[in-house]
Amino acid sequence: METHPNTENAMEPMISVIVDGDRESARATGTALIDRITARLSFSSEKEIRLKKEVYLTQLQPEMNRQKKGWGYHDYSLTIRKTATVGDPHSTMVRFVRELEDVRQEKQDIISKAAAYYREALATANPFQEIITLFSSIQAIVQDVCGDTKGSSICKVLQDFVNLDLDECDCYYHNYRSAADHGGKHILDTQKTQDAMTKAVKIRKVTFDLVREYAKQNRRQQQI
Repeated sequence: METHPNTENAMEPMISVIVDGDRESARATGTALIDRITARLSFSSEKEIRLKKEVYLTQLQPEMNRQKKGWGYHDYSLTIRKTATVGDPHSTMVRFVRELEDVRQEKQDIISKAAAYYREALATANPFQEIITLFSSIQAIVQDVCGDTKGSSICKVLQDFVNLDLDECDCYYHNYRSAADHGGKHILDTQKTQDAMTKAVKIRKVTFDLVREYAKQNRRQQQI
């Protein structure tokens, strides 16, 4: 996977992947791979990053012009919605993404689900919905670690992985996530929304730390 400058819009870099298969399977596989990396970029940059357009197809082998034309050469382009900040923040973001990419293959699907839910949380304007979606990201990991997503399991994993106090976890899960998810919160009440915004920021940090710690504990074995 590589990034390339976009001559039409410098603020929207292009991402390319090389995949095997015919036109349709290459389109599907390539789109899925790039969407996976944009979700991970969202996780590491705290910005909602998504595919904006369709897939740009180029047949690499053989490279006859006639066959390129048959694939729809230059018919499609792919961009992402937001650009990453250059400089040190960019280096940090790349390091975080590499941490996720370095996870063992059998755990990659868990990382992908957690990152995808995290991106959806960033996309919502309502803090209660953000909290609900952040807990979905958390639960993707809890399901793998504990085999269930009960409240007690969630709190145990958060205590073990990120040292979150059990009372604090119980407050986040029951008083905000569960209450909002089951109609127990007035999600348009200004005072309650302001309070939830504060909690959402804290839960976002907890979720971020959990995913990174899970990735750290499931890294591929380093070759000597």
